[in-house]
Amino acid sequence: MKKSSCLIVILLLFIANGNAQWHDVHWFFGTYVNLQDEFNGPSSIDFRDYPVKMSGTAMFQMNFGGTSATTYSDSSGQLMYYTNGCYIRGGDYEPLLSCEGLNPGNVYESSCVNTFNDALDGYSKILYGFFLPLPESDSLVYLFHTDIDVETLTLPHFYYSRINTQLDGGRGDCDMLNVPLLPENDFGNVIAVRHANGRDWWLIIDEGKNNKYFRFLFSPEGISEPDSFFLEPEILPNYGRGLLFVSPDGSMVARWEFALQKIYLYDFNRCDGTFSNLREIHVPDGSAGGGAAFSPNNRFFYAMLSSRILQYDLWAEDVEASLVEVGEWNGEGWPNPAGYFMAQLAPDGRIYISPVTGGKGLNGINRPNEKGEACDVGQPALYAPHQIAVLMPYFPNYRLGPLDGSACDTLGIDNVPLADWRHEPEYLEVEFIDNSYYEPQQWYWTFGDGFSSTEQNPTHSYARGGVFEVCLTVSNAYGSHTLCRGIRLQGPGIATGTATLLTEGSYSVYPNPATEMVYLHFEAPLPGTAYWHLFDLEGRELQVRKLWCEGSAEGGCIAAVYLPRDLPSSVYMWRLEDRAGRLWARGRIVLSARH
Repeated sequence: MKKSSCLIVILLLFIANGNAQWHDVHWFFGTYVNLQDEFNGPSSIDFRDYPVKMSGTAMFQMNFGGTSATTYSDSSGQLMYYTNGCYIRGGDYEPLLSCEGLNPGNVYESSCVNTFNDALDGYSKILYGFFLPLPESDSLVYLFHTDIDVETLTLPHFYYSRINTQLDGGRGDCDMLNVPLLPENDFGNVIAVRHANGRDWWLIIDEGKNNKYFRFLFSPEGISEPDSFFLEPEILPNYGRGLLFVSPDGSMVARWEFALQKIYLYDFNRCDGTFSNLREIHVPDGSAGGGAAFSPNNRFFYAMLSSRILQYDLWAEDVEASLVEVGEWNGEGWPNPAGYFMAQLAPDGRIYISPVTGGKGLNGINRPNEKGEACDVGQPALYAPHQIAVLMPYFPNYRLGPLDGSACDTLGIDNVPLADWRHEPEYLEVEFIDNSYYEPQQWYWTFGDGFSSTEQNPTHSYARGGVFEVCLTVSNAYGSHTLCRGIRLQGPGIATGTATLLTEGSYSVYPNPATEMVYLHFEAPLPGTAYWHLFDLEGRELQVRKLWCEGSAEGGCIAAVYLPRDLPSSVYMWRLEDRAGRLWARGRIVLSARH
């Protein structure tokens, strides 16, 4: 099949699969300013891009200040709405006129008074909201959100605002704004879990600084009356403010009480919305970042400390004893020290982590389904063109289907699988990572060179470089789905690279002389994961860094390396190698005096 025809087929499959639900593919960060500089400006991710990258765009024209955007896209991933907690804009990047005035109060008055060209704008609160479409409605989208009162240090309201997509000529506009779901109180954060019937949603919010919770059912009839309940253990009033996290399959909820250095893990019943089987996990001493995330396969729980990442194996007999420290901040960050703060599982199967102090990039866990250091922590995983906020967006798992065979599986909705994957090349040896949804049971890969595999996550060795069309078909008892992509591998047989050494002129290293850091600009994508080695003139190795290379607007990719802080001014040697030690490039760098 010709490439153009294949792309048309893929697009039709993508649109035709009713389970797609790509509501979470747009992530926005940063500030919108008239005069952008290297610090301030917008950054965005569109997870429909492959490979994933962070780019700068002035289109969204909204400031997020100390927070990040809450966005909503349609089932195919087309941007529909986004907000910074002050007001809402549409997919055409223009404001929805009746949606101004979200979260009224003293924070709104101080942070939302100038909705354009003010870097401080943006409602500064962790996990302030998310969008959900009304089940079985093609025109109503709800924004669930909470506010903050800085004078009383409380989170007094749990609101919803509603967008009718048919208003304003089909652009959409709010027909309800700041409708309270509960009497004024002091709340924690709200989470959403798909009901086991595959259609409705459970909404859970905790009462701040204690162990009382409220539960709602969001269904075609709207939002139910709240049901209150208590969970052990009791949280003392002087503590609390922990955050709630849901496993991708909805079977577990974790409350990460970083002030108490405790994780409370519960089983969650998607049929009736109840909690059971409390497991209490003590977290070692350390300054808490506050973020956490489950792995896509629901096996691992990651807790963020400000300078460390902890992994717990939830399949272990003793979860607390399964602790492995999988990441330690390397002390690098630009323009400020970075570290680990909030985390979010992304549509590409990676976990991305915001920096503690803001910075130009997101840290990440590249293979979160793997045990121990094999999970592959990147620092950073994505470089940003401008400084981003310290917070992250929150998205419920929109691609969670029914609990097939359960007592609540009553609506005839089936888990028809949705294929998704990515690849990690090491020269001509390529690891393929399945990232499919809706419980596939069989996998069939074709690698574009005449070979195939039925493994879920195969590794395939190509005989030569080139462009190959790779397809994954996933299936179960309810159906199948295929996704094809073209991948490009450098090596013998392709003109843009060589087997062992990048040609001179195909890369540049600057600035040289350098002070704090150097950039490596490659004219073509790297043939795999690269490692930077720095040596003194006597051959002693001083630094090893794994490179994370972001695609540039000119093509190829750019990586940044922060140089060791304690090196004297001198001439140093560097080498670029792959994981197997094959030499790609080498040169000299002059380190000048630091201020």
